[in-house]
Amino acid sequence: MKPNSEFIAKIHRRVNYDALSATFTWKPRPVSDFSGQKYTAERTHKIWTNRFNGKPAFFAVNKSGHITGSIDGHCAYAHHMVWFFETGKWPVKPVNHIDGDPCNNAFSNLRMVPQITVCRNQSMNRKNTSGVVGVHFRKDTKKWVARIGSRGSAKNIGCFELFEDAVTARGIAAAKMGYHPNHGKRPSRNEAGK
Repeated sequence: MKPNSEFIAKIHRRVNYDALSATFTWKPRPVSDFSGQKYTAERTHKIWTNRFNGKPAFFAVNKSGHITGSIDGHCAYAHHMVWFFETGKWPVKPVNHIDGDPCNNAFSNLRMVPQITVCRNQSMNRKNTSGVVGVHFRKDTKKWVARIGSRGSAKNIGCFELFEDAVTARGIAAAKMGYHPNHGKRPSRNEAGK
């Protein structure tokens, strides 16, 4: 969702962006930003300056592992902010982390793509027990099942006696359907995302 022009203006006024580390810090704020608060504007300004000025902004990690933050109650993802600072435009499509690490917000690791492309570059679900996305063991048939997502539903590739055969079949189907090579891999945390 594209933020309104007021939020965009606040981003420019309140946040510094370091392209090398893909991180944000709070800029100094004028006393006028604090009018109408519980305390006097001067006191609130002093408290805020001592607590936040020059310190990290947009560094909270949500349940999906993405870095987020907010300005005056308006939340934004850090990778959207990086895209905005690097291109001058707010993303109009999903921004995908190429390496699958939602904390690696280096601009070189981001791409704006359709949702289907994002789905084809997802990291392995933490509930996966086989170690391979799209492959699971059926106890009732005692066979390995290979499946793949296709246009919003799961397509059955086949049932296999051997785990390796199911993995190979799933890999071939993923390559034919344009899945990213990182799809299903667990992201490695790197220095840019820490």
